[in-house]
Amino acid sequence: MTNVTPIAKKQEEKIELTYAELQNQAFIGAIRKLVNTELPLQLGYKLSRIKDKLESESKLAQKAWAEIMEKRIEWNQDESGKKTTPKDKEAADKLLAEWMNVKFDFGKWTKIYVQDLHTAKLTPLELEALKPILSGLETLEEGKENG
Repeated sequence: MTNVTPIAKKQEEKIELTYAELQNQAFIGAIRKLVNTELPLQLGYKLSRIKDKLESESKLAQKAWAEIMEKRIEWNQDESGKKTTPKDKEAADKLLAEWMNVKFDFGKWTKIYVQDLHTAKLTPLELEALKPILSGLETLEEGKENG
C-alpha cells in the first residue's frame, strides 16, 4: 500500500493585523511588490483590495493614535507652545506598547494561501514580513513547496 500525503486544506482565516504590523515597512513593501507582480486574476484582485484596506486602516490607526496621545498624555512645551516630549515618558511608552498590539480587523478578507503565491518571486525577508496575511506556511516548513 502506498503512503499518500493529503494535500493541505486551505483555511479561511480572517486577516487581523496589529498596529505594529500595519506600520512594518518590510510588510508594506512586500505587499506593494505583490500587487505589481503578475498573478492569477482572482489572487491579484484580492491582493489589490487587501492593499487598499491596509492603506485605509493604517491611516485610520495613525489618526486614532494621534487622538489617543492628545487625550491621554501630558506634554512638555517649548517657548512657542509647541509640544515636545511627554511629561511622563514611562506612561507614554507603556501606552505605545499597548497600542502596538491593538488588532485591526480586515473584514471579509481572508489570509492568502502561501502556495497560491508560488509564481511570485519573494525573498526570505519578504516572505517573513508577509506572515500575518499568509496561511499554509506549515507546508513550507514541512518541505512540501512546489518549486
